[in-house]
Amino acid sequence: MRTQQQVLRELEEQERLIAEYRDSIARTWTDAPAWMAAYAAAFAALLAVASYVSFAIPLTDVPFTLQVLIVLLAGFVLGPGLGALSVVLYVVRQSNRITVKRRVIDPSSQWPTEQDPPAEVPPGEVVVLQPYGSLFFAAAPVFEAQRPDVTDGAHGSVVIIRLRGKEDIGSTFISVVTRYSGQLR
Repeated sequence: MRTQQQVLRELEEQERLIAEYRDSIARTWTDAPAWMAAYAAAFAALLAVASYVSFAIPLTDVPFTLQVLIVLLAGFVLGPGLGALSVVLYVVRQSNRITVKRRVIDPSSQWPTEQDPPAEVPPGEVVVLQPYGSLFFAAAPVFEAQRPDVTDGAHGSVVIIRLRGKEDIGSTFISVVTRYSGQLR
């Protein structure tokens, strides 16, 4: 049979172990921003992969991607803070992925070809630019960096920005195009 002193010593030992465990958990969370960022980046990459997996909901024409499930999983596994960070990382990454190509009429073919845009707008030519990717959020500065510059020798030139298939464009992109239009005048 244990004495009262032995029981008290055992309780004190258990309290000490619990305190050590609690301190070690606190140190793990405060000393480990690298692995937290790695988990958030991993879920952002998982979101990107899930965007390619889509199917229609039965009896409707509504498409459904696995992104919804990944967002819920990120919130559940990482918690609300890191889960939200992973979604923000994905949105920022996807929003500034844009490529600008120049469409050129090839007389030997019935189809236009695509090339990289010229560094400067050539004088007296029509330049047709085709942006690929999102024109929302952080994509406007990327588009501005990839478009041809307007020089003094660009008189009589026309630049057409082909937006076929673009359903959403951001106000920042409209500002970039407005500034570009002013430079071309």
